[in-house]
This record gives sequence, structure tokens and C-alpha cells, in this order.
Amino acid sequence: MKYLGRNVDPIAVWEEFVEFPPNMRVDEHTTFLPLVRCPHPDHTTEKRHFQINIKEGLVYCFACKFSGTFEKAIAEIKGCTNREARRTILSHRRAGAGSSGGSASRASVKIKKARDSEITEAAPKLSLDDFTYLPAVGTEYLEKRGITGESVAKWEIGWNPETLRIVVPIRDERRRLVATVDRATKPKDQPKYLYTSGFERKNVLFGACNLDRSMVRSEGLVLVEGSLDAIRLHQHGYANTVAILGSSLSEKQAKLVASFQPSKVFMLFDRDGGGIDAIVSVSSRIKRIPLYVCRYRNGKTDPAELTKQEVAVSISKALTIRKFRKLVPGVFPMMERISFGN
Repeated sequence: MKYLGRNVDPIAVWEEFVEFPPNMRVDEHTTFLPLVRCPHPDHTTEKRHFQINIKEGLVYCFACKFSGTFEKAIAEIKGCTNREARRTILSHRRAGAGSSGGSASRASVKIKKARDSEITEAAPKLSLDDFTYLPAVGTEYLEKRGITGESVAKWEIGWNPETLRIVVPIRDERRRLVATVDRATKPKDQPKYLYTSGFERKNVLFGACNLDRSMVRSEGLVLVEGSLDAIRLHQHGYANTVAILGSSLSEKQAKLVASFQPSKVFMLFDRDGGGIDAIVSVSSRIKRIPLYVCRYRNGKTDPAELTKQEVAVSISKALTIRKFRKLVPGVFPMMERISFGN
């Protein structure tokens, strides 16, 4: 990890404050380390709620909401100044990167051993039960929607005890937190989505912070409507997916799409009138990128309902926007409410 222009061993930094699992596996693709006990002095639970992002240099506790940069977090944990926290971090510079001879940390040795080891067992997967701040109604809802423990950690999904809803942070393409959305877990709770007051959905594309840009350029960009749709597709390996957070693509969102330089755009919207509106909206704002409309097998109406194989089939059999126009000729000029499928 780069810190103030220097290569720092992030695991060695945090070994002073947390206890990592003995079978932790880390390589050059690792972003999030396994959840560990929160080191904040005011957080006394033994449960694993603390997440460390070693690529971005950020931490977050899903229980007490303690978060921030490495520097800010260490300063608060140690009760020291930011300058002293910086010194702590820089004391773990990697050997061979301008550091002193004694800075090759125990963590660096552990990483090398993990990479070279012949141990084949996989690291334990996160269960929804690991997130003890989520009540039963929350875990049941996430389980029903097919959201895994790994996704709860990756997307920082929480719980709002006041609204009794699932909370999903919304970050922009630079990973800046811009809003949250509270998602109802019961059909009777309306509206389904409660966004941060004053938040303009038209200014962001949900999931842009976790996009695989090379995949977008080579295989195309997948557009869905809702945040959970995007999370579900990322679970299936489609890290080229973003959500427009509604049924209309704004001019700002269209510019963001273009900035990602996708080879093509696949529209995997809900099989309802809102999905049709979204298709019309995208086709009216994106002109120079090949557009494709994904369809569903019978009985499925929502991207989050699809299995990994069904998503693959839907994308591989997507219609060009020209063919879709011919299939439903009255939709585009009149915005008629129809559903679409095979």
C-alpha cells in the first residue's frame, strides 16, 4: 500500500492493534482483510465487526461505526496526534522500498508463507450470522435476496434501528460516501427506499466505486435499476455492473457511463413498466455506444432473482437496441407500459 509516497505493509501496521486469523490468505488482489475484533477502546464486544481495506487505507466497524483513514483511526485508538499516527504507519515500510534493514515485518513473512504454502483449504467464508448488529429480520431479508456475508462486508451494509431497515451506503466513483439508502424489509413498509435527505440520485451510479474498469472496457457495462440488483450481480462475478437507482438515466449519469469507456452497454432492467422507461431513457441519452437489451426467462422479473448462469444467458442473448425497437415499435415514441421477455 502506498502511504505518503512510500510502500507500507498494511498488515504489519494493524498487527499492533488486532489479531488476524492464523489461516488468513493475502495476495496482490486482496482488498478487504477478514473481519476482526474492533480495536477501538470504547468497543468491548468480542465479535468480529472491524474491516480493513488495505488498498484504500480505510477502516470501518459495522457495529460501533468507527471509521476513517489509517491515520485517523490509529490516532483515535492510541489517543495520540495525527503526526504520531503517521510515524506509526511509516515505521512499517516494506523492506527494499527505502526502509531500514529491520523493517521487514512479521506480517510480510506471513504473507510470503501464505503464498508459498501448500495448504489448500480456503479461508472460512463469512456468514450473515457473523454480523451480529443485524437483527433476524435483516438477515432473513438479505438471505432471501441472496446477499452473502462477503457482500455485507464489501458493500458495508448496515441496519438502521430507527427506521428498522437495511442500510446501504452509496459511494461515488471516487469512493466518497455521498448518501445512504434505507431499504424496507417488509412489503407493507412504504416507500421501499428512503434516501438521505437532499441526495440527488441522478448524480451517481451505484457500484461505480467497485467497478472493474478493464472488464467494462473489454466486456461492456451492465446497467440495473436498484442497489441490491448491482450487489447481486457483483456476487456472480459481474464486476462491470452499476445501478441507476431508479427507472431513468440522467445526463450526469450518461456522462459517467461514457467516462468508463465501455465497449457496449447491457440494460438488465426489471421486467415491468419501470424497466421499459429505463430502456427508453438510456437509449435517448447514450448515442455512441452499442446498446443491448437483456431479457428474462419465463417466471423471472428482477435481475436479483437470476442465477449466475441465467445472467450469463441473458447477456449472451441480449437484443441490440435496433432489434428491440422493432420488437416493440410503439414503446419509444409513446412510452407505453409493456413487459418484455423471451
